[in-house]
Amino acid sequence: MYINLSWYEIVRKEEKDKILRKKRDFGYDTIIWLIQKGCCIDIAKNHKASYAHQHILILIADEYAIEVPCVIIGKTIHLITFYVSRSAKKAYKDFICSN
Repeated sequence: MYINLSWYEIVRKEEKDKILRKKRDFGYDTIIWLIQKGCCIDIAKNHKASYAHQHILILIADEYAIEVPCVIIGKTIHLITFYVSRSAKKAYKDFICSN
């Protein structure tokens, strides 16, 4: 089951995007494209107490699961960061399209 987030406004910080592009070889443009394409399969609360105000979007891209910590306020998603997650890949293996 995929989650439709197309009616949300997505906000990002350009400075953070530059850092992430250098570290991870892709940036928020790819994450936003995946969200708009309908690749979000779950929205979880962040389980760490210090980040209890955050949610984590789980996105599927090819054989990868990407976790996207964010803050959701009304109809706005504020992206914080993103990372490829092996634990999410294992947890959501039924959604992964491996070759």
